[in-house]
Amino acid sequence: MSFLKAHRRVFLLSLQLGLLVCGAVLHALGAAAQDYNWFVFRNLCLYLCAAVFCLSDFGKRVLLLTFLCAMFVFLSCRPLIDFFRGEVWWEGFQRPDLLFALNSVALSVLTLYAGAMLYVLWEKRRKAAERLPAPPVGNTACADSVRLAALGLYIVTMGFYLYCEFDKLAFMRGRSYLDFYLLYKPSYPGLFGTVSYCMPFALCAYLAALPKKKPALAVLAVYLLSAVPQLVIGIRNPFILNALFVFLYCFLRDRLGGEERWLGRREYWAIAAVLPFVCVGLSVLNYTREGAAQESGNLLEILVDLFYRQGASFWTLCVGHSVLSCLPGAKRNFTFGSMIDYVLYGRIGRKLWGTAPLPSGNSAELAARSHRLSQAISFAGHGGYLEGRGLGSSYLLEVFADYGNAGIVIFSLLMGIFLLYCMDAVRKGWFSRVLILLFLTSLFFVPRAEATDWFAFLIHIYFWLVILACQLGGRVLAWGKIWRKG
Repeated sequence: MSFLKAHRRVFLLSLQLGLLVCGAVLHALGAAAQDYNWFVFRNLCLYLCAAVFCLSDFGKRVLLLTFLCAMFVFLSCRPLIDFFRGEVWWEGFQRPDLLFALNSVALSVLTLYAGAMLYVLWEKRRKAAERLPAPPVGNTACADSVRLAALGLYIVTMGFYLYCEFDKLAFMRGRSYLDFYLLYKPSYPGLFGTVSYCMPFALCAYLAALPKKKPALAVLAVYLLSAVPQLVIGIRNPFILNALFVFLYCFLRDRLGGEERWLGRREYWAIAAVLPFVCVGLSVLNYTREGAAQESGNLLEILVDLFYRQGASFWTLCVGHSVLSCLPGAKRNFTFGSMIDYVLYGRIGRKLWGTAPLPSGNSAELAARSHRLSQAISFAGHGGYLEGRGLGSSYLLEVFADYGNAGIVIFSLLMGIFLLYCMDAVRKGWFSRVLILLFLTSLFFVPRAEATDWFAFLIHIYFWLVILACQLGGRVLAWGKIWRKG
C-alpha cells in the first residue's frame, strides 16, 4: 500500500511539474507570436496544475480548489469559450489592458499555488500533518447553552432579515431589475436593517457550536431560502453563495468527525442531479431579469452561456486597468475600501470628522468619494453607470491599483496559505469556527468583488455584540440548568 501511495505521489508531482513547464512554453510562444490565445491556454495549464495539487489531498485543500474554480469562472472562462467559438475576443481593447488581465490572473494562480505549497511544507516541519481529534465543544453543557442562545438570536435576526427582503420584493412590483439599484430605499425603520445585518453572525455562531444534523439542516435550509427574494428580483449571487456555504459546512462537519455522516453517496448524487437544473434556471434568469428571451433551448448551450456571462469579470479587469489613471476624485486606497468607508462615513465617523453620508444610488458623488473601486471604475468606464449598471470589481484590480504587481503576489500568497490554514483552524474552538464560517459566506466572490470585504465585519460593533450575546446568553442558560438541578 505504501508503495502505491509513493508512486501516486510521484505521479501527481510529475503531472504538476509537467503542467508548469507546459505553461512556461505557452507563455514563451505567446510572447513571441503576440497571440493572446497562447496566454489563455497558459493560464489554463496553471489552473490545472493547482487543481491537481488540490485533488491530491482534497479533504484538506477543498477551499483552495473552490476558490480556484470561482476564479476560473469569473476571470478566465470567457476568453476560452470565445476561442472555441472562433471569436476574435480581444477586439476593442488595448494590448496593455489585455496583458494585464491575462498576466495578473497567471501571477495570482501561481502565487496561490506557492502559498499553499509553503503551508504544506511548514505543516510538515511542525509534524502536525496527523489528524487532530474534533474539539469537545459540541458535547459540553456550556456548548449546548451557547448553541441554544445562538439559535434564539438566529430566529430573531432571520425574522427581521426576511422582513427586509420582502420589503425589496414589494418595492419591485411593476419595476425593472435596474430600478432596484437606482430607486430602492428601505421603507422599514433603521433598527430593522441593523438587526437583519446580524443574521449571518448568529447563523455562524450557532453552526460553530456543532449542532446535530437535523436541526442544523433545518437552519441551513432557511438560510438558503432566504436568498430567494433577491433571486426573484434577479440578483443571483446571494443564492449561489448561500448554496456553496451549505455544501462546505456539511463537508467540514464530515472532516471534523462524529457519529453522523453529512455527505454520503446519496447526497452527492442528489447534488449532481439537481445542479444542471439550477444552472439552467440561473441562465434563464440572465435574460428574464432584463426582459429578454433565451436564445437557445439546447441544454449544453444554456450551460455554456451561463458560464460565459459569469466570465464578464475578465472584461472588468481590462476596462478597469484602462481607466485606473483617470478615476474621479482624489487618490484613495481601494484594497480596504469597504472598511474605510465604514469608518469614515459611518455614524461614528460622521460625528468625529463631520463627513457626509455616502449617497445610496449610483452617482458621480458616490464614484468620487467612496473607497470602493467598483463605483469609480464603473463611472469612468461604463456608460450606463448612472442608469444602474456597473462593472463590479476584482481583488486583482484593487491590490494592483494600490500596490502594483507586488500587491497581487503578497495578497495571493497569503490567500493560498490562509485557505489551507482554515481546514486546521476549524478544530481550534468555537470562536475560530465562527470566524472561518463567516469568511466562507463571501470569500469565494472575491475574484469579482472587493479584496477585503469578506472580513470587514471584524471592525463592525454588531458582530462583537452578537458574540458577546451568545457567550452571556450561554452562561445564563448554563447557570439556570445548574440552579434547577441544585
